[in-house]
Amino acid sequence: MSDEQLSEFGALKRPVRRHRSGAGICTEHERNDAVYIVRTGWAVASTVRESGRRQILRFAMPGSLIGFETAPDGTMPCTVEALTDLTVCSLSRGQLLRFCEGAPNVALRMASLLAGETISDWRLLGGLGCCSAAERIARLLLDLGDRQHRAGARETPPDTDAVLPISQIQIADATGLTPVHVCRTLKEMREAGLLTFVRQHLHVLDRSRLIALAGIEDEASPPRRAAAGELAALQ
Repeated sequence: MSDEQLSEFGALKRPVRRHRSGAGICTEHERNDAVYIVRTGWAVASTVRESGRRQILRFAMPGSLIGFETAPDGTMPCTVEALTDLTVCSLSRGQLLRFCEGAPNVALRMASLLAGETISDWRLLGGLGCCSAAERIARLLLDLGDRQHRAGARETPPDTDAVLPISQIQIADATGLTPVHVCRTLKEMREAGLLTFVRQHLHVLDRSRLIALAGIEDEASPPRRAAAGELAALQ
């Protein structure tokens, strides 16, 4: 932003809001006139299926924009709640849109950021119908760990790859599995020498094999296809 745009944007901000873990931010099917930028903590967006089971759509961490998307009738398409203690910067949706009309460079940058998060969400949700349990879990944990590192999380202990404030129940809700299946699969992945996930600490033991299992590409290394035996062992 230019100095002038930064000054105008700063005038849009409302007082910082703080939410305890588990507190609701937005509710599915209800109207919401605010957009939130996550400053500290994690939030989770979810929807409830016809069966009554929750499906986690995305995890939001510092820098993420939440509450921007709306259904055609103007209501929220999902419920957003604080996964940890959360601090957000609140903006009026109408004022933000008017600001973007006069600052197309900011609007394009915001659209690019939202598109990047949407693509990440598509990759995770797209695997629900065609990936094994191990593949789904590998995709989710790699994505969250990489996003946290890109955000420069300083709270990550030096002896782990990432601190992810999620439980096995939340992994299950994000991958379409049962908590029991998640627990069993994580144990198999640990025994296979791929990763450990204990007390919210993710430690990747063999990143290249884990990436091959997930069927994704690593920006830091050339792509490698998993051997049939590696995949079969974790189906």
